Amino acid sequence: MNLKLVGPFYFMQDDLQSDFSKEPADYHLLWRYYFDCPGFLTVVVSTRKNDLFHIGYLQDDPHFLDDLVIASNSGEDAKLTVLGDNIFAAVK
Repeated sequence: MNLKLVGPFYFMQDDLQSDFSKEPADYHLLWRYYFDCPGFLTVVVSTRKNDLFHIGYLQDDPHFLDDLVIASNSGEDAKLTVLGDNIFAAVK
């Protein structure tokens, strides 16, 4: 499928010791794209070369617990497409 889990899934891996050279405050900026809105957390990225397609959770209001799973392709149009309310619905 040419997709890779990132974001919170990245920190579940065992081979992270070499990547801990960054300051802890910078970890939330990994896999951020230029046109992503502030409440967007990327969890799936495309592994194709020069493809900026990514899927993530969007939480618009911190007091509202429901999230949306959205897709964006920052390389083409940077439009946000709603895929569902969880990651399983999005990948399906």
